[in-house]
Amino acid sequence: IQEAHRIKSFYNSRAQPNPIDYRSLDAYRQHSLRRRVSKEDAKEKHKVSERDRSSNFNQSQADLCSHQKNKASVLEETIRQLKQLKSTAFELNAICGGGSDCLYPGGDDDDSVVCIEDKEGKGEQQQQQVVKVMLSCEDRRKLMEDVGKAVRTVKAKVLRAEMVIMGGRMKCVLWVEEMEGYKGKCMLEMALNAAARGHVQ
Repeated sequence: IQEAHRIKSFYNSRAQPNPIDYRSLDAYRQHSLRRRVSKEDAKEKHKVSERDRSSNFNQSQADLCSHQKNKASVLEETIRQLKQLKSTAFELNAICGGGSDCLYPGGDDDDSVVCIEDKEGKGEQQQQQVVKVMLSCEDRRKLMEDVGKAVRTVKAKVLRAEMVIMGGRMKCVLWVEEMEGYKGKCMLEMALNAAARGHVQ
């Protein structure tokens, strides 16, 4: 009887290992399996996204290359447009009669400043002259700013201006009121010539 009590107390003591919970083991295995499947899914999704990204990049690069023109075609189109522009300029010159009075710039125009008409003032402006000046030159930045400086250097005043820019050239007609007669007109012409050539300080 005492031996039986000792055996019973042994089985009831903490020395006896806990019984294995097979349900917990199955749950652990299922959890491990889900984690493994989740990692594989993430890896596959990353692989697919990288493949799509690479495909989109290659497609975009192919589209850019297909739209990019070679140098020969660009040069050919530039020459065609230049010829068309020159033809338009000659037609406009023919319509307005050509000559210095024509406001449309042509390809054969030289850089020049020409005083083509003088008018005597009236009333209070009787001692003043209105000089019509034709300015023809290459168009460039700050050209009109230089023209304004040139007019101010001879203490003249622009009453009216007409300007046409075509094919990189500019023609401008200025009606200028100046104060010093022939001398003032010569000074104005010299100042505008300097402005046309970009020599204004």
